[in-house]
Amino acid sequence: MASLIKLLPENGLKIIIKEKVYDDEVKIPILTQNDGEYIVVKVKNTEDGMEKGLTEIRKYAETNNLQLGDDLWQFNIGINIERLGLTKDSILAYIVKG
Repeated sequence: MASLIKLLPENGLKIIIKEKVYDDEVKIPILTQNDGEYIVVKVKNTEDGMEKGLTEIRKYAETNNLQLGDDLWQFNIGINIERLGLTKDSILAYIVKG
């Protein structure tokens, strides 16, 4: 983007005019989930449901001596959005490292 600064000598004011460039290309964010083995649990989309699911994932990983990746994946189940962009249930998933 190009910028043009115009000085008005009578009062020392600066006006900054920006050119706007519009791109005809539509940009869509893409999230890519790596291939691998995941620990997956179905949960209710409530605070308690999420906490219970995360606890179960952690316990399973510890019991089976597995190291989890850094990213938590959450997927809505179904198409009926109930609140805050969430469906009634969702799936939580962590990739297993190594």
